[in-house]
Amino acid sequence: MNEKQMKNTSIRINGIPFEGTFSISFAPKVSKDDVIKAFKNTRAAERITEIKIEIDEQLDALSNAIQTEDQTAIQVATNKLQELHTESLQLEI
Repeated sequence: MNEKQMKNTSIRINGIPFEGTFSISFAPKVSKDDVIKAFKNTRAAERITEIKIEIDEQLDALSNAIQTEDQTAIQVATNKLQELHTESLQLEI
């Protein structure tokens, strides 16, 4: 920031006087290049497809575990489905 953009100002913050030089920046936190890079990144779309396949596999495993009354396999499949659900929410499926 150059000196033209900075100025010596007196202000009060919660009733406490403050004098000095300060600056406020309103620059965007996400640059144009970041946006372009995000649009070009296909990893999220690829992962969504993988998650859908994994969910199908885990539902099949859960179904088999329920039919055979395998409590350990039921718990494993349930835990994995919960993880996949959380990841899918993060990716906004």
